[in-house]
Amino acid sequence: MSPARFDLLFSGALVPGTDLQEARQRLQELFRLTDETSYRLFSGQRVTVKRNVDEETAARYRERFRVAGALLQIVPVSTPEGPAEPEPPTTQADVAPNAQHLSLAPPGAVLGEVPRFATARAPAPDTSHLTLVAGDDWDLADCAPPRTAPTPPETPHLAMEAIEPRHTAADEPII
Repeated sequence: MSPARFDLLFSGALVPGTDLQEARQRLQELFRLTDETSYRLFSGQRVTVKRNVDEETAARYRERFRVAGALLQIVPVSTPEGPAEPEPPTTQADVAPNAQHLSLAPPGAVLGEVPRFATARAPAPDTSHLTLVAGDDWDLADCAPPRTAPTPPETPHLAMEAIEPRHTAADEPII
């Protein structure tokens, strides 16, 4: 029987708490990738990093990706019986052992969506007992600050002088 062989896949998954740009930069330096290649690696599409490697090489790549802040998937090479199920990149317990309250979004979910259970709104608080001023003889205009005229600019350094009128050709009579 031949030793197990694996394909190494990356789909842009990061170790929780890792900055995308930092992880991309670390992988770019570690594997001497061009900018174009590193951007393609983090495109969100599943990218095959290496095909048909042994278990030791797969473990070495997984550790290098993890140190850089990225999660690599190791998928057994398909057998004649059919393709194998991909191994999850790693569990939350492997990444953060005390993070039992964390969960993953379901496949295909758009991150940033409001969860279904959070659509109910709390009732508005009763503010009928609050007032702005005492008494009933006021309106919102009473809340506005008083208008004041702007302060004129300081101009003691300026002076006016008389100007002698100039004669132009337009002032001459036409004969």
